Amino acid sequence: MNTSNQSTLRHLLIQAIAAVLTLTFLLVVGSDALRSLLIAGLICLVALYMVVFLHELGHYLAGMRVGYRFAIFSVGPVYVQSQDGKMVTGLHPFQWPPSEILGFTVFFVEDFADFRLRMLLYVAGGPLATALTVALAGFLYAVGNQFPNFGLYYTQPITWALGIFTFGLMMASVSLLVGSLYPANWVPTDGNKLFRLLRSEASAERLKAQIMVAQANLHGIRPRDWNRDWITAMTALDEPSVDTVQAYMQAYRWGLDSGDEHLAESFLTIAVKHRQQAAPNERVTVLLEAAFFEMRYHANPQHAIEWLSKLENQQNRARATIVMRMACARDLTRRQYDKARQRAYQAIDMLDSANAFDGRSIMERDLFRDMIKLCDLADEMQSKRAN
Repeated sequence: MNTSNQSTLRHLLIQAIAAVLTLTFLLVVGSDALRSLLIAGLICLVALYMVVFLHELGHYLAGMRVGYRFAIFSVGPVYVQSQDGKMVTGLHPFQWPPSEILGFTVFFVEDFADFRLRMLLYVAGGPLATALTVALAGFLYAVGNQFPNFGLYYTQPITWALGIFTFGLMMASVSLLVGSLYPANWVPTDGNKLFRLLRSEASAERLKAQIMVAQANLHGIRPRDWNRDWITAMTALDEPSVDTVQAYMQAYRWGLDSGDEHLAESFLTIAVKHRQQAAPNERVTVLLEAAFFEMRYHANPQHAIEWLSKLENQQNRARATIVMRMACARDLTRRQYDKARQRAYQAIDMLDSANAFDGRSIMERDLFRDMIKLCDLADEMQSKRAN
């Protein structure tokens, strides 16, 4: 077991022991009412994760049916992952707050023929499974013909527990169905994806291109090597939505890594224009990139400060390397070359230590190396003047 999994297991064991001790204490010393509420809460929690499991199972079965390649199935802290042709189980690295407390399923799309129809079936698999769970829970609830009766806790505990479980199953499944189908603007719900697929051909093609870019990035293909047709599809729409922000940020990285600063800036400008539609961490990333671009390519710290002033001390929401790259560019504009060089080497070491070799991380290393070269060149020019 690697260090990350050991740390995760250790944290989970500590939390589990603390939870068990707390619950045991409350069950022993608490009143009957409190004891019944605690047990009811635990039963509802089990019902919730059963609903999540069935939802993700729906995605899994649909993904297998349309011919996508399975990657990972996760419910709570536990996951099953396909690795080198084998199924591997494990626990997600511990972090607080947790990035995913319910579940998710990931498939790789290798065959993009009939993309729109096949992706519709895959995405709809989860909500369809949840809808069936709602029907099952409703049937069981109707058969029971009564709201869970807490009085049965004393006389018929099994019947009471089944009533609580059925009620929890129904409430959880209805909530998850509504939540997953709601086409939220800045949360990647199933409803959001279904809306994009059904809305128009251009919207579906953008989603297709973004999936291609995401998979290329995971396989270590840096932005400048992405297919230009993907960029064209991602930037075909200019509308106030989180999809536009994400698409144009991907196009910005492609332009930046390709050495086309003018094109990169045009893509970044549109992402900045629509940034309020994105999630908070995405907005922070957009503003940091705008500040970086002003300092690195325009040597205009005043404009950069204007962008940074809109962050409201939320820089920690962005990737650490983006924050360090912006700070490195700021040091360059201030002619603090030693400081900029030190930051750049620190960032590269951080990426190496994290074993980060996705496409974006490869690009990040070169951006820092370019700034190191600028520092060396500036020092060399200063040395020549001194002599």
